[in-house]
Amino acid sequence: MFENLPTLLLAVFAGMGLLFGIVVFFWALAVLLKGATRSGAEEEQELRQQAALAAVAVALALQAEGQLAAFRLPPPVLVSTWQAVQRARLLSRGRWRRGG
Repeated sequence: MFENLPTLLLAVFAGMGLLFGIVVFFWALAVLLKGATRSGAEEEQELRQQAALAAVAVALALQAEGQLAAFRLPPPVLVSTWQAVQRARLLSRGRWRRGG
């Protein structure tokens, strides 16, 4: 059963190595072709697009800066914290009644 194991493993590793090598080769070829076919007009177009995006971002930031909303205070509490604690203590002892 295990007589052909070294031969099988060698074939598997050779196949995987060959496949990996082909993938790396085509990746490098794609990078080279992309670099060779890129023209100056595309780079200029990309720079203009980035400049336009930056201008829009600055304009939006300046517009938002002028439209700051006033901070709204929370509604006033009807009972202070100290009063609430004291009333809770008295209620738990059964000593406090509302209105008298």
